[in-house]
Amino acid sequence: MKIIRIIVTLGFVWSALKSIEILSHEGSLDMQLFSTAGMSWLLFALIVPCAVCYVWGTVWVWRHHPGGFVAALAAIGLNFVETASGVVISMKDTELAKKCFIASREARGLPVPPDILSMMDNPKSHLMALGISVFFTLIWLYLVLKVRNYHRQTKNLEPQCAVGQALTIGNDEEKRAMDCCCD
Repeated sequence: MKIIRIIVTLGFVWSALKSIEILSHEGSLDMQLFSTAGMSWLLFALIVPCAVCYVWGTVWVWRHHPGGFVAALAAIGLNFVETASGVVISMKDTELAKKCFIASREARGLPVPPDILSMMDNPKSHLMALGISVFFTLIWLYLVLKVRNYHRQTKNLEPQCAVGQALTIGNDEEKRAMDCCCD
């Protein structure tokens, strides 16, 4: 289970940092695409809460707390919506997508591969990108569900008590109060 938690943590931290990079570099493909399409507000509306949810979800992976599971699901969902929105914009206007791709590559000093530009004319390539996104979204959902099940199992192994109630451990002479956190 530890390896799954490490993988989720690395993925969430990388995704949060990638979200910040997209917002801070005007040369990023997402920023170019959404800005040129006149929808930069949508990119901000999706990426800012997504980054916050990724951070919250990362904390939840290691320290179970209420709302963490929902934050992790929200981060995955928002990321998928952002990707799907980019695919829809690209499918609707392939020339715009090409211009943004070229501008993004040139802003980073990278060459523009002509074979990728020719692929952008084919709607199947956009659908393939969406399919890959669905595949990775399902993998992330599976891993997050594994972490949630781990939290549920470890919670069942811990002594249970109501919020604010003292838990008695040992005999009458050895009483100890323990704070409990309930979902």
